[in-house]
Amino acid sequence: MKKLYLFIALSLLCIQAFAQTLMPLPVHASVYTGSARGYWFTAPCNFTITGLRVPIEAGTGLQYIHVMKCNDPLPVAFTAQSSNFNTLIFINGAPNNVVQTVNIPVNTGDVIGILGTNGTGNSYATGGFSTNINGFPILLTRFGYQGNINTGPAPSYWGEALNATSQISRVEMYYTVGPPCPVVGGLNATNILSTSATVGWGAVAGSVGYDYIVDQNPTYSTGTLTTITGTSAPVSGLQPGNNYYLHVRNKCSGGGISQWSNYMFTTLPPCNDPTGFNTTNLQPTTTTINWDPLASALSWDYVIDQSRNDPTSSTGATNVTSPTDNVTGLTEDTWYYVHIRTNCTGEQSNWSLDSFLTPVPCRAPEIKISNIDVDEAVAYWDEVNTALRYEYAITASATPPANGTMYDFLSVHTSALKDGKDYYIHVRSYCISRGVNGVSPWATASFRTFPTSVGTGTGNEFAVQVYPNPAGKLISIEVSKITGTVQASIIDLSGKAVRQLNVTERKTEVDISSLPAGVYMLKYADEANNSIIKINKL
Repeated sequence: MKKLYLFIALSLLCIQAFAQTLMPLPVHASVYTGSARGYWFTAPCNFTITGLRVPIEAGTGLQYIHVMKCNDPLPVAFTAQSSNFNTLIFINGAPNNVVQTVNIPVNTGDVIGILGTNGTGNSYATGGFSTNINGFPILLTRFGYQGNINTGPAPSYWGEALNATSQISRVEMYYTVGPPCPVVGGLNATNILSTSATVGWGAVAGSVGYDYIVDQNPTYSTGTLTTITGTSAPVSGLQPGNNYYLHVRNKCSGGGISQWSNYMFTTLPPCNDPTGFNTTNLQPTTTTINWDPLASALSWDYVIDQSRNDPTSSTGATNVTSPTDNVTGLTEDTWYYVHIRTNCTGEQSNWSLDSFLTPVPCRAPEIKISNIDVDEAVAYWDEVNTALRYEYAITASATPPANGTMYDFLSVHTSALKDGKDYYIHVRSYCISRGVNGVSPWATASFRTFPTSVGTGTGNEFAVQVYPNPAGKLISIEVSKITGTVQASIIDLSGKAVRQLNVTERKTEVDISSLPAGVYMLKYADEANNSIIKINKL
């Protein structure tokens, strides 16, 4: 009894191992009598065709079936039929409605064409029919020969494009497959950057290789596959900030392949070149540089120099983690080039280029004084090249005021002053350079008006007279009383002595013909007296 049970068990295992499967077909629609028709498909895995039959709906005649491996790529137009094929089997006049036992190995990727008629009748059905072999999806597409096969195998074939929906002729195909090829697990993506990554998966015991592709489809449908024996590969040419899918299938010994395993990963945002450069707080020797922030940036490198060429290395570059920095040590009125690049995870952008021009400082004017008199004077200065206007004030103090009078000219005539007094004129510039407004420090110059009194002696008897005045050649100096040693000189308005005089008598004549025309002062002093008298030289 035990032997009987063992025999039954082994028989069941044998039946299970070699049980054949009928590939699903569309339902019968009509009968076509004429040329032989059928369908073609691409084998999705290794399998063996074990049975063939033309359904009874095609008619009651004998069965004629031709199975071939097509070597020219489809589609092939019926007006230009191909004879580039290998006949896998031709069944000639088999009994109607009987499954014909065959043994035809088919390898993954083989393009199989099947023609079948009962007599000359075809069982027509909807074309472009989706079916499967061992769970792998395939598409049955219209296939034919422009003639009948009841007198022999077809010498040529044609076939429509994969997505065509023209009618096909139904031929039942039975098949068997070996043990399933294990699927791939452990899919992953590492070293993910904006345009590249490294994809990988776990090794499958007994594998002879793997097919993989990276695309943007959640499941594999089409595209060029790459076959490797390893378990990782670099991929490049990706788009930043996009979802990608890794599709991998295992290849087993004997030609079997597994179903696809899929894995999604997302590339990093783009590591863009810096944009939006500008300067703020621009001064002759300092400024603040700014540019647009970037979500993918870890930091930025920048170089400021006087060359348009990109830096050849990071030597001398300043690294910052914010898109702004304060820059010092600049030179006024100078063009500077700013080179900036972005540092992202595992990659850098190109250098971006921008520039700026430092302004000229707002400088104070250099004040000169002329035409000093007892109650007036003239202050003047050279133009400051960036000045728009000036501000001045006249005070009796050397300390500049808080505010003065705005002014658009380069000289100021002061009047209504007091004689013999010290005055200060303060002037500052209001400028613009490279769009930067500025105000200079105050510049200050001093002068003293001439006194109107003749002398400061202790007695009223003292007097000094000069005549004629104005004079062109000679003047006479007459002193009422000389006390001690006399010091006398003629000075110009700048305070420089232009003639030293020797006064020993109460009346002295002096030749002034060599002096330029203008205003001068006679300065007289002895041990008891001190006087200054204005002289007009003609």
